[in-house]
Amino acid sequence: MMATYADMLKTFNKIEVSQNKPAHRYKSLSEMQHIELNNMLIPSTPAFTEKETGEHFAEVINPQNPFNGAFSQYRNYIMHRLMYSYGLRVGEVLLVSLDSVGETLPDSRGNTQFLLIVQNLPDDVIDPRRKPLSLKTSDSYRQIELTNDDFILLSIYRTISCTFV
Repeated sequence: MMATYADMLKTFNKIEVSQNKPAHRYKSLSEMQHIELNNMLIPSTPAFTEKETGEHFAEVINPQNPFNGAFSQYRNYIMHRLMYSYGLRVGEVLLVSLDSVGETLPDSRGNTQFLLIVQNLPDDVIDPRRKPLSLKTSDSYRQIELTNDDFILLSIYRTISCTFV
């Protein structure tokens, strides 16, 4: 029998934060809570066929994810990853756009990096919020090296979000 969202929330809230162990990124979550949250937010994947190999992959549904649609699932999972793995604050995550992510030019050895640029919105972009977001200090401007997996997730999200434009 599949657990309901309310049951999963009750189980999640019963896990207590250890006061004796150092927290990694979310100081309010225990390691077990982080694992449960991460497992809940992993997005479902549609069936697809790899173009290069012709290998077919079946659809995988995450029944724990409470969000409907690939767009919401990927967006929320990426926000979680950026905050947990890279230490971004909520306001910084809200400033991230699809143009904030890219690959560097190859260095002398041919290696590239995947970067996330955290910066204020360009002057020509109008923020519709009542209080427009901005970084607190000039030290808040950052270039963060992304892992290959996170860059792939952001690339998938870019593809998904372009279908909603």
